[in-house]
Formats: sequence, structure tokens, C-alpha cells
Amino acid sequence: MKVSGKLILKCDNCQMTNTIDSDYLNFECVESCERQMGAENNYYSDYQSECTDCKQKIEIEINVWEYPTGCFSDDEYRIIGATLQKKIDAALKFPE
Repeated sequence: MKVSGKLILKCDNCQMTNTIDSDYLNFECVESCERQMGAENNYYSDYQSECTDCKQKIEIEINVWEYPTGCFSDDEYRIIGATLQKKIDAALKFPE
């Protein structure tokens, strides 16, 4: 699974805006269960970066759920070292 867009973060140390292209985020299905309308899948990605200005370490964990298959359901972000300014686009794209 791939997502699109750019993740925009503000460094907690120097307040510099940092942009991470979604192409750097690799999502893997970590959980799947059957529900009434089909499978619910949980995709997870973790990524480490650093502020482009002060070099503070930034850690990112993202969970994206789809339910039913192919439809965005929810997302959850855990970010250390920066504050989320803009999420990645939630449209799901699957490699052919």
C-alpha cells in the first residue's frame, strides 16, 4: 500500500517547517481481520528523519486503516521531535 502527498512537520526545537514526501514512507499490512463488509486492514509505517535546520531527530509512526478493502477508514500519527502540521493524503494506492 502507498499513500500520496507530503507530511508537513514543525520542529519542536527550532520551529522550522520540514516536509517529508510520502514516497519515503513504506507501509506494510500488520493486521487484518474479517468484518461484516469484508476485511479491515491496518497498515503501519515508521520513519526517522532530522530537522533540516537544527538536525534534531524526528521519529514518525503512522497507522492507516482501510475498511472495507480499498476504502480509507482512519489514521493515527505518533511523532516525536516535531509537531504535525499536515497529514499525508489518505487516498490509498496499491502497487500493480
